[in-house]
Amino acid sequence: MIISLVQSSIVLLGIQINEPVTTLTDLIVAVICLYAYLKLRKIPATQKSHNYYLYFFFVMAIASAMGGLIGHGFIYLFNKYWVYPGWGASIIGINLLTKALIHDSRIFLKQKVWKAIYLINIIELPVLLFMLSFYMKFMLVILYSVYGLVLITGIFSSLLYFNSSVKGYGFFMLSAAFTTVTIIIFVNELNIHPWFNQADMGHVLLAVNSYFLYTGTEKIFSSQPVPCI
Repeated sequence: MIISLVQSSIVLLGIQINEPVTTLTDLIVAVICLYAYLKLRKIPATQKSHNYYLYFFFVMAIASAMGGLIGHGFIYLFNKYWVYPGWGASIIGINLLTKALIHDSRIFLKQKVWKAIYLINIIELPVLLFMLSFYMKFMLVILYSVYGLVLITGIFSSLLYFNSSVKGYGFFMLSAAFTTVTIIIFVNELNIHPWFNQADMGHVLLAVNSYFLYTGTEKIFSSQPVPCI
């Protein structure tokens, strides 16, 4: 059912909170990402991609927290440009995750192909951040999520899963599927109740998705590194 529903504000201890459920679910995603970062940083690094995976969770924790607090809960305190840091952090986080998977895939691709893909991954980040600052459209974040979290993550995690002994990449394949469902819900505004709209459903799926990524990353970190060539 497609309905346009907006949550009412609440006042808690004299503080106005807009879209409280959306704010809360965004913060839940932030807590899960922060938990993943704190747990994973205790595992010794064995390859360069380690920090890409690690800081993906750290950056996404910041992005989700800013999205919940500035983009929803207390948006009335800020002008429209304050959403940029959270949106930009989301793009940086997605770029870090795709960079990690591309880096791990280097042994399974022709070097010219791998270098071209890796170079595109490096160039796309500043280009997207500039476009976001110029257009200030959340749709850019959604489109990059489709590209990074569905296409790149799905393709490269599948390549790694079926060509290495590291089964943690299977959780990344599952993550790509979950992200697809999340984006479909958000874009089509599939709401079921004013207090549980498309953003809330999307955040709940993102929370589950974040746990899948954490579990997969933990297994990757605990396995033998993908050999270098």
